[in-house]
Amino acid sequence: MSFVVNVTRNMSAAGPLLVLETPAGRKIEVLSYKITTDAGAGGTSAKMDVALDKCDTAGVGSAATVVNKGDDGRSAGTTAHDGATTPPGYGDRLDYEAVNEAGGWKEVPVLETRPRVGPSSGICLRLTEPPAATTNFHASIEFDEL
Repeated sequence: MSFVVNVTRNMSAAGPLLVLETPAGRKIEVLSYKITTDAGAGGTSAKMDVALDKCDTAGVGSAATVVNKGDDGRSAGTTAHDGATTPPGYGDRLDYEAVNEAGGWKEVPVLETRPRVGPSSGICLRLTEPPAATTNFHASIEFDEL
């Protein structure tokens, strides 16, 4: 079974929306990720520059709840936060898109292309450019621990 983390952040500048930190001895495989806004289908065509990056350093932010999507009783060793206090150090770029904010961004990689992050490492879903206006962004990552 998998785990999911969801956060909402009001942002006016580029920066992290969601950071996952893997524990020692475990790695994670990302099953899906998305960024949406309150704009929804009635929103503007403002561009969002979004990315999924590995993190060299974890950063600091408000804790986010990791939820087990199944009924297997596992607890995640992976922790999550919004990166709002201190952004993480960004590492390798895993994915990037410039998308319309009304449509948002959702990726569900096929098995062969799913991003994996090693033990004691991290992954970050972020805005790479400032939004056109201050906006509520919703970010989500579904993952499994290996």
